[in-house]
Amino acid sequence: MIWGIGMGAQESVLRAAVANMISIDRQGTAYGLFNTIYGIFWFAGSALMEILYDFLAAYVVAFSVATLSYPQF
Repeated sequence: MIWGIGMGAQESVLRAAVANMISIDRQGTAYGLFNTIYGIFWFAGSALMEILYDFLAAYVVAFSVATLSYPQF
């Protein structure tokens, strides 16, 4: 439930940010590019977590803590 709330909030804020930065005639392209990049990095992070999990579950925890504590820009 917490993950769902976080994802909903993040996606709504990010969509609003893209809408504010891009003119209306280019928003479709901007959303497509944004979602493509977002998906690639989501996949890369998930794949890295799987590789880390193969070694030791504590590595996944350390990776998660390190990426959550990284300042968001």
